[in-house]
Amino acid sequence: MHYYILKAMRPLWYSKVLIGSFLLCLGFAGCKKEETLEDWTKDTKPVITGVQASPGSVVAYTQSVSLVVTYRDGDGDLGQNQQGVENLFVKDTRTGSVTAYRIPQLAADGGSYPIEGNIKIEIKALGLTQSSTSEKVKLEVYLKDRKGNVSNTQSSNEITIAP
Repeated sequence: MHYYILKAMRPLWYSKVLIGSFLLCLGFAGCKKEETLEDWTKDTKPVITGVQASPGSVVAYTQSVSLVVTYRDGDGDLGQNQQGVENLFVKDTRTGSVTAYRIPQLAADGGSYPIEGNIKIEIKALGLTQSSTSEKVKLEVYLKDRKGNVSNTQSSNEITIAP
């Protein structure tokens, strides 16, 4: 008689083990190590964490586009005060052409401390590259610090260019 009771309870026990195992796996899958300040401050390469273009639609050759580049740099050597130095690069994905800009030095010389923030640049006017009614473009941005380290490349949101 006990045999029949145990046999009847076996599916219930298996389902409890299966549900418990599933919840345990789900708990481990949901665990993601949060990035701390200490993690990214060790990296000497600049990192772009976002690029936002606005407005999302412009009239060709007349309206400027504002790009806001969100960055961080573990050793703070981003930007340069010397004229003629180029350290921020914007690539038009339609043509592959790259326009270089100079961003001013963002932290004092001699220090090695982490910095983060936003860089805003204005692109005077985008034109149409084909004889179409409108075009869509994403701009790709990357940075270079004073030691020559190059950041990752980050794309902007899509911009529509109308005639």
